Amino acid sequence: MPPPTWSIHHPESGTHTKITWGDDERGTKKYEDLMKGHGPALRTFMAMIEETHNQGHPSWRLRGNRTIEQFRAEKIQEVATLTETPIIDSLPPEYIGKNCDVGIGRVPIIIKPKPDVPSQDPNWQPTTYLPEPRPYCIVCYSVEVPKLCTGCSSVRFCSTKCQKEHWKRGHKHNCRHIADFRREANAAA
Repeated sequence: MPPPTWSIHHPESGTHTKITWGDDERGTKKYEDLMKGHGPALRTFMAMIEETHNQGHPSWRLRGNRTIEQFRAEKIQEVATLTETPIIDSLPPEYIGKNCDVGIGRVPIIIKPKPDVPSQDPNWQPTTYLPEPRPYCIVCYSVEVPKLCTGCSSVRFCSTKCQKEHWKRGHKHNCRHIADFRREANAAA
């Protein structure tokens, strides 16, 4: 069974974003489970992803004097932090605002041009965005001395109780992946 795929049309620019959930039947099952209880959250997430590359999106009018690349990088970082998921942006600057594919439902989320073509700039490299820790406990929102997760350094907890709760909610699946991406980024730097 192919993974669920849908297309978002952007009438302002005449472009499409193709979104694919997962790679296989297991990804399809995860998508179906997510849609049962989290349809509104997924639609919000899709809107956030759209905002990162669609220059016709209303938020682009609020970018002020920031360059398109700066504004887009801030938006992608925001999505990575809110979803606690690494994002690999493989969309070269010359393809921003054009058709693209977004692969979600797996770690990392991948944004790439459609069709998959290399950048015209031979020095351009994809960018990896890692979740940034918020200044409060991810579970109870307490600001009292939250401790950083020692595995991924992307979330904070105020107590062992909150850490265990978040682990059960799914952090155990993302923590290792985020830590691996963080190590790779540090090794490349």
